[in-house]
Amino acid sequence: MPARVIAVGRDGDDRVRLWEPSAHHVEDYVVLSHPWGIGPHFVTNVESLEQHKEGIKIGHLPATFRDAVITTRALGKKHLWIDSICIIQGPGGDFQHQAKHMETVFNSAYCVLAASRAHNQTGGFLHPRRERDCVMMREGPGGPPFYICENTDGTIFFTERQTYWECGDGVRCETLTKMTNNLAAFLGDPNFPGIIMSASQGEKIIRLLNLFKTYSSLAFTNASDRPVAVGGIQSCLLKAFETQGGYGILSQDDDDGKNSNLGRRGLLRRGLLWYRPANKEALVPITFPPSQAVPSWSWMAYMGQIDFLRPGFGTVEWMEL
Repeated sequence: MPARVIAVGRDGDDRVRLWEPSAHHVEDYVVLSHPWGIGPHFVTNVESLEQHKEGIKIGHLPATFRDAVITTRALGKKHLWIDSICIIQGPGGDFQHQAKHMETVFNSAYCVLAASRAHNQTGGFLHPRRERDCVMMREGPGGPPFYICENTDGTIFFTERQTYWECGDGVRCETLTKMTNNLAAFLGDPNFPGIIMSASQGEKIIRLLNLFKTYSSLAFTNASDRPVAVGGIQSCLLKAFETQGGYGILSQDDDDGKNSNLGRRGLLRRGLLWYRPANKEALVPITFPPSQAVPSWSWMAYMGQIDFLRPGFGTVEWMEL
């Protein structure tokens, strides 16, 4: 379990409290993924830590957090993890230490709630949803009905139109639609990155470059959190592929990868071939605290979406340096 979780109590309880489980506690917990948005933010800091342990009135929580408590209770779970409450923020806090465990926190959760329709802590996500126009049709007299309705591309999870469920087996929609997508399956793999371990060398490289491209397009309330957010995914990759690396770069073997799980030949050099697409905004250097410096050759040192040059496999010569 994480170092701290929120004990949500039962339906009707007017308080929740911050709880620090001991090392031997193993219980389900739910994680909330949400945008912080523009402040002021509801957080736990050194001054409010003990007060939050004693209890937080539900009415004092911002709407997005209240909705997460309601959903966690409805799932029949007792514990909820929200970064701004469960990690001590500000001076004297433990963000730098806890951020190192983010991958484990998310990967070990019973499930993750994505507040996709909320723009900040106060937006909430359990609101009435916009109706969609729909036409019912039948295939022949007495045939089973089927429905044609407008598309809802680009929205997932708790959205304005419906609720989605996504896992490594695909996406299940409230409208009974099933969707599959290779990249989504890779990202939603419950045993990440197991779904690509049997893929060819070229496919692994393409999937990993697409993964970093996708993550580079994400926005952060604090730009300096960019390498921290990607670090959890990266640590999984390094462990699974039994290699070294960092800052969006994986190492490669000197023996063409014959003795590795990945066949890593080309990952180092191809991973360095990132650039800003012409139709995207300029990359902005991120100002990091001295203890968190990121090398300038890494795309993690900048805010903005990147892509990678994609020279064909087996069609170019690489100079050894």
